[in-house]
Amino acid sequence: MTNDVYNNLVGDLRAPSATSTTIPNVIGLDAVAQILSSNAVNFYDNTVYIAGTSSGAPVRDGGVFVPSGGPVLKLRNNIIANASIPTGSGRAVAVWRNYQPLATYDTSSNNNDLYASTAYYDGVTAYTTLSDMWAVVSPRESASFSENPPFLSTVGSSANFLHIVPASLTLLESHAVNINIPPALTDDYDARHPSRKRRLRRNGNRARRGRR
Repeated sequence: MTNDVYNNLVGDLRAPSATSTTIPNVIGLDAVAQILSSNAVNFYDNTVYIAGTSSGAPVRDGGVFVPSGGPVLKLRNNIIANASIPTGSGRAVAVWRNYQPLATYDTSSNNNDLYASTAYYDGVTAYTTLSDMWAVVSPRESASFSENPPFLSTVGSSANFLHIVPASLTLLESHAVNINIPPALTDDYDARHPSRKRRLRRNGNRARRGRR
């Protein structure tokens, strides 16, 4: 079974005293915890923002997480910004696939903003930069980039939560592609076509906000 997960705002999540040596303490998009009994999970047009730190050590956070034995992962048009500050031997990761064979990372994954101090972690090796990540996952993510998004607000109660500053100079502009699934995803939540989008995705009416 394939599950499509799209048009979500995910942020304002915290784990102020958590510790972990194996899996993330805070997870933006979790291919197993959110979607059970899936052979494939497609994340389209989502925005994730994780920030803060923990008094515990080590602390580890993942913008996207797939555990060992998880489904095939596809990422298209997502903003994954993990600006958290790891402690001890922890790490802040954009894409975390725990002991997953590369074959379960869909080759069409692309057009994502992957911003974190560690771009990619496979459960063994941490790849700090997007260039490091490209070297091991190519041809995946060839049109992806790493930019700290210019959000109007990262406060969950704000009407501007995870909206992009208007008229800002950003790589997010017109960087996404149409997603042809039912329903076809052709506009972002501000009704902008990919040719003039301020964001990488057509987000809009669902948001995940809160704390752990």
